[in-house]
Amino acid sequence: MASITKQRVGIYTYLYDSVSYRDDKGRPRNKKRRIGKIDPHTGETIYDADYLAEIDSSGDSTADIGSVTEKPAKIAKGVSAQILSSVKSYGALWFLRGIAQQVGLWETLQQAFPRYWQEIFTLACHLILSDKPVMYCEDWLADQVWLDVGCMSSQRISDLLIRFDEVERNEFFRIWCKFIEEREYIALDMTSISSYSQQIQECEWGYNRDGESLPQVNLCMLYGSTSRLPVFQINYAGSLKDVSCLQSAISGFKAVLGDRPILTVMDKGFFSEKNVAMLLGKKVPFLISVPFTGTFIRQQVSELRNTIDQASNMIRTRDGSILGVRRECIWGSTGQSLNIHVFHNQQAALKEKRDLYEYVSDLREFVLGNHHKRMPQKDIDRYLIIHKPEGERIFFTVEINEVNVAKALENAGWFVLISDYIENTQFAYDAYRLKDGVEKSFWKYKNSLGLDRLRVHGDHRMLNKTFVAFVALILSSHIHKTLSDKGLYKLYTFDKLILAIFALKSATVGDQSYISPVTKKVRDIFDAFGLDLPVG
Repeated sequence: MASITKQRVGIYTYLYDSVSYRDDKGRPRNKKRRIGKIDPHTGETIYDADYLAEIDSSGDSTADIGSVTEKPAKIAKGVSAQILSSVKSYGALWFLRGIAQQVGLWETLQQAFPRYWQEIFTLACHLILSDKPVMYCEDWLADQVWLDVGCMSSQRISDLLIRFDEVERNEFFRIWCKFIEEREYIALDMTSISSYSQQIQECEWGYNRDGESLPQVNLCMLYGSTSRLPVFQINYAGSLKDVSCLQSAISGFKAVLGDRPILTVMDKGFFSEKNVAMLLGKKVPFLISVPFTGTFIRQQVSELRNTIDQASNMIRTRDGSILGVRRECIWGSTGQSLNIHVFHNQQAALKEKRDLYEYVSDLREFVLGNHHKRMPQKDIDRYLIIHKPEGERIFFTVEINEVNVAKALENAGWFVLISDYIENTQFAYDAYRLKDGVEKSFWKYKNSLGLDRLRVHGDHRMLNKTFVAFVALILSSHIHKTLSDKGLYKLYTFDKLILAIFALKSATVGDQSYISPVTKKVRDIFDAFGLDLPVG
């Protein structure tokens, strides 16, 4: 749909020829070009010469429009009512503002950033609703009924990202933590974001989780397992490993959360005997997944291998049931008692066994020349025994190395958690699985919110951009939580829900504004989220 819209930049109001359309994925898009402006002193509309020439060449009369030099006052009459008419989406602001108010984010931003809260909220919403970098925020706002944030050009955004600092960010986290009032368990995890910039000191070479040959910044996050909202994040140099960041992260979290009790739920990347001893010494409750690299853990599994399969050891999960047993041990030289929770997922073990058998069979067929897909030589050497008689170039036999296959399946379906605090095995499993929310959040952080690359220069802008993404993650996490809790994933994906919200339009003709009718689909969405319906 074609229309002519206006946008205020500084003292001028510019006119744009705007055409709305949907891209290949059905998302609303807009193409526009500037065709004139309104004189701030006289109120007269001044059209570009190229635009007037285009209208004239099309056969339409320009008599009612006038020329660039004439600047006729009659533009404000008949033609202006049509020219200045605009159709914009107001649903996105209404929806995301309602969520921000509901979870406490709206008030937190206003208290922590009294001068910039609207701009920060706007950038966060842009990360959620647009698949383009923030430098295109100004174009995106041209199609929205939005907060009064003024010009959001690329230069202004760059300036904004150096205007607030660590003091204000920490004040935000302090206030935000008060809104997450329930005594909930907190998950701890880490991700990395790559950058091409050479001006960010914390961008350093290190283990890259995405397999990219680029310097990176590490992010460590606290995440509420009950609210399923991000609570706090800390940035670290990209060269540091997970285990090296843990002690500093715990100190940072304690500084923000005060005496509030937390339980750090961590994956295998954080495990080391040194880290466990540190957590025990600082009396930080923890639950950690343990790899099968140590003799002690392998021994626990070995001792339970033939006795765990009992009805009394059943643990309920969303996908069925598994087996779980708790044991006690004294950890190293600390002399402190730990709970060891050993689990066996029989279905997962059977699947892993079947998959490996099929893979080894494919390896054998490849060596015999009956399988055309190229197979890794290291796996051929590991799982196959090739007999080639001396002096024989063609004839050979291939056997499967059953010993190595059995060794590879030795720990199939088994996993171990250790905790100084949790004694109940069912509870330990549930608490650890809630950490999946953190991993999903990091995926959204980098893929859905456009943080796969930092696209900024300088440490200050980097810290503030990742903070804006953190604010966006609060909003998107609550949306995903509600979609899950209300069973709405059966009806909508995240993108389809946003498209439905975008369908709420506001048209302005002259001094009159009209809003589009609210459909049943939109009513159901707002009802599921506990939000008031738009009014106008």
